[in-house]
Amino acid sequence: MAKLQVLIAAYGPDALKRIADLRHPKVEDVEYLVSWQRHDDAPIPEEIASRDDFTVLRSSSVGLCNNRNHLLLNASADLLLISDDDIEYSTDDLTAVVQAFDTHPEAHFLSFKFRSECASKFYPDFIYSLSKAPKGTYVTSFELAFNRKKLLQDGTWPLLKFDPAFGINGTRFIAGEEDILVDSLLRNGLSGLFIPQYVCTHNHPTTAQRMDDPVRLTETKGAVMWHVKRRTRHLRMLAHAWRERKGLLGFFGFCRAWLRGERFERNALRNQ
Repeated sequence: MAKLQVLIAAYGPDALKRIADLRHPKVEDVEYLVSWQRHDDAPIPEEIASRDDFTVLRSSSVGLCNNRNHLLLNASADLLLISDDDIEYSTDDLTAVVQAFDTHPEAHFLSFKFRSECASKFYPDFIYSLSKAPKGTYVTSFELAFNRKKLLQDGTWPLLKFDPAFGINGTRFIAGEEDILVDSLLRNGLSGLFIPQYVCTHNHPTTAQRMDDPVRLTETKGAVMWHVKRRTRHLRMLAHAWRERKGLLGFFGFCRAWLRGERFERNALRNQ
């Protein structure tokens, strides 16, 4: 059994061709588990079908979070790394994930760094608890890795589940799934650390960069902040709105969208 599984959420009939073109390295004790949504019965490329370190699961589910949850349900390794079908890895990247958990066996999950030519993201150069993250930092899904063995031993494995209401093709909002997950894990007493180590490359626009819909993105931000920064969410809203006052939404339009997302999420949870 592999020590580390890379959990690749794939979408669309060409997704496995994209993965094959990335030529993921063959690394001892590492496997790649793929969940393939909207595959349209496309064949698995020979470059992947011929490899014994790849397993492909076809999924009829909808939504990125449901795809990730399908992967978590079928995972079997001690360590799990979240991934997408456009992420590149080196042998050193994947080895670094395993070494980080060996160094920090107390951690239930770790967050790392990714390289990109498309995005500039601030990372501190020191290790810190994600429960006390420095200002200006945030987590991206494919930076996250989990100690499945420790979660199972502690009885906290059921907590590791992405909320299908958030993320691409989510039932309510178009992003924010990693913020909701990390906040939930920390609130339930799990230990999460940031490790200043690169573990992958992503040379493509992020979800927020691809989505040309400032209204829905602002609604999503309002819903996310209602979960993760409940006491200070309105002060944060005003600060964000002031910075965006000359943008497409303007100051008051930004506030209205933020509050609309917050209200929608609160009502949805109340009616569950």
